[in-house]
Amino acid sequence: KGYDIDVKTSLRNFKIEVKTSWDNINYYTVTTNELKSMKNNEHNYFLIKINKLFNTISDTINPKLTVINNPILLLNNIDNVKTVTLYTAN
Repeated sequence: KGYDIDVKTSLRNFKIEVKTSWDNINYYTVTTNELKSMKNNEHNYFLIKINKLFNTISDTINPKLTVINNPILLLNNIDNVKTVTLYTAN
């Protein structure tokens, strides 16, 4: 499927993927299905990154929330990529 939440309105159909981290981590793993969905839905695809999720559970302070529209564009800059795993055909 490639996303967690599907929001349909009379004007648009949004796909939303949610990524979380326990601490303040500025990267996340993306699956092949998520990449395909990002590409297929572009401006209607949103990635929500929640950092410091522990804070939400422990009620200490609010988590850090980042919303990225059309996150496939991050791949245009190789500095945005931490690692890539490629498979070869057998």
